[in-house]
Amino acid sequence: VLRFSGYFTERIEGGGQVYRIRPVVIYYYLLDDAIMIIEPKTPNSGLEQGRLLSRQQVPHPDGGGFWHWTQLNLGMILSIYGRQFVICDCDPFTKEYLISEGTELNNPLPIPSDPYNLLRRSRAESPSRGSDLRPRSAPPAPPGLRGVVLKFDVLVEGVDGGQPAVSPAVLIYRPEDLTIELRQPSYFDHTEIKKFSPILLRAVRVPLTDTRKSGFVDIGEESEVGDWITPRHLIPPANVNIFGRRVMVIGCDNYTNLFLKDNYGVESTPPMKRVETTKPDESGSSGKTQSDIVPRPIIRRGLLIPKDAAVLRFSAKLDSPEDKEGDRKFIITYHLIDDTFEISELDQIQLLHYL
Repeated sequence: VLRFSGYFTERIEGGGQVYRIRPVVIYYYLLDDAIMIIEPKTPNSGLEQGRLLSRQQVPHPDGGGFWHWTQLNLGMILSIYGRQFVICDCDPFTKEYLISEGTELNNPLPIPSDPYNLLRRSRAESPSRGSDLRPRSAPPAPPGLRGVVLKFDVLVEGVDGGQPAVSPAVLIYRPEDLTIELRQPSYFDHTEIKKFSPILLRAVRVPLTDTRKSGFVDIGEESEVGDWITPRHLIPPANVNIFGRRVMVIGCDNYTNLFLKDNYGVESTPPMKRVETTKPDESGSSGKTQSDIVPRPIIRRGLLIPKDAAVLRFSAKLDSPEDKEGDRKFIITYHLIDDTFEISELDQIQLLHYL
């Protein structure tokens, strides 16, 4: 198998780009004079890469049969089905084979750089792309603040049906990296935050003064932000502005209360409240309330069992012709309240429970 490396040029319409350079690997099979072309996959390229041409005999554009290995050389243009492939180099085996067959090889050519990849690389290496909002840019935290998580009960201001409205949420503050995270409350307990709680705002550092322009954060100017929101600004009751949206802090949990007392001298703060929340169904509409979601105990046959209901218990053993089964002992329980009985084996699981 002869192996060549090359590229083809793809023109781009719009988007500020004129063309793209797409490297390929060209395989020529001496057994059946077939050609296969593979484009190496580039991560996150957005292109359909891989096998561009399956193994097959390719007709010559001049109409004189199929492409033959004697017609291949470095620096030439390989025209296949209207696409122009430039052969730039080959592997050592291909070079040795062609020279041994009397082919005079041209000098290898470098594959040009792709303008789009150069642009992406320059953006990735630019120091101005750093963001002060991201947690990794925060300075190292003191040992006493590592792993500390503060939890506040908040109301987020929004619009519902064209009218101003507020929705309950939980604000999680991490003094270690000065980040704020907003989550919707759990459907069962407003004070309980779990991994599956919907996230309103991922953990980011929030500037104390809103510096947004035209409704978005200017990444290039994030380094100019001075002060960030700290626990001092979240002592309930308080109002803070998180990226243009008003958030009202109305309470906190016990751990946060102790943290504020030890670090900021706050004597007492309102506790977090348990509120009724609705769980949306699959269609997105409001579903059952919290009281409907909490599972209720199973009532036997719909009757309330009095505390003094009589229960008859009998001991029994299995009547079996097998000697090894004769030592098995059972308990038969009969419930007078609903005429049901159950059979259980000692030190074993329940065997039978029916009416």
